[in-house]
Amino acid sequence: MGGLEPAALASLLGRRGRSGGRILVFDTVDSTQDEAERWVAAGNPGCALVLARVQRAGRGRLGRSWHSPAGGVYATLVLRPSQPPDRWPAMTVAAGLALAEALDDAGVPGVALKWPNDCLVRGRKLAGILAQALPDAGAVLVGVGINGTLDPAALPPELADRVEALDRVLPAGVAADATCADALERIAAACGAAGDGIPLDPGRVARFLAIGRMVDVAGRRGRVRGVAPRGALVLAIGDEDVEVDVGEVCDAGGD
Repeated sequence: MGGLEPAALASLLGRRGRSGGRILVFDTVDSTQDEAERWVAAGNPGCALVLARVQRAGRGRLGRSWHSPAGGVYATLVLRPSQPPDRWPAMTVAAGLALAEALDDAGVPGVALKWPNDCLVRGRKLAGILAQALPDAGAVLVGVGINGTLDPAALPPELADRVEALDRVLPAGVAADATCADALERIAAACGAAGDGIPLDPGRVARFLAIGRMVDVAGRRGRVRGVAPRGALVLAIGDEDVEVDVGEVCDAGGD
């Protein structure tokens, strides 16, 4: 599958005229998050999109690494929310929803969201989001990783049966570069809206969640009810609906 080179994506986004700011393209970086943070720290104003062909030390949520060989999409959006930092957490879920909708609209079957922002297909991770707040700079870095192609022999053993790739799930005839460009545009727009205080639509998010599934999150066990307008996961625990703001969702079985 071709077309996922960062220069090709940058060119496509530029032609569409919806890049959302300056586009910075790299061959190999430690991580696009680090490059974006350096760009902000250098005093550059406005928004930007950082793209790289390879990451040596890609990062995921909760301190995890993100395997980042050539053939994937590794990007970080630099956004400038108008709302104060206590409103920024909704951007994480907004980004995950935008990515899920873009993949679903491209015809990828069975797209699901693992709250707050992992996109799964066939129970395997296809893409993920990492949001990092820089409140002193008034910026949020939204990292996006999409597995484009995967060589099972090159994967760490613990990932071999846990990850999915776009080239295995995208319908024939659907362009990978256009799909990924569309996803990045949607993420930028959705995060911009969330950062400006526009609440999430819980119904849109619920479409991709395992509603009714029993899960454990941050020491709490309950059935997934949906999300709140500001992005918290809503669990039914006993007779009460409880909002959970942070934590790792783990399947608790019992369905």
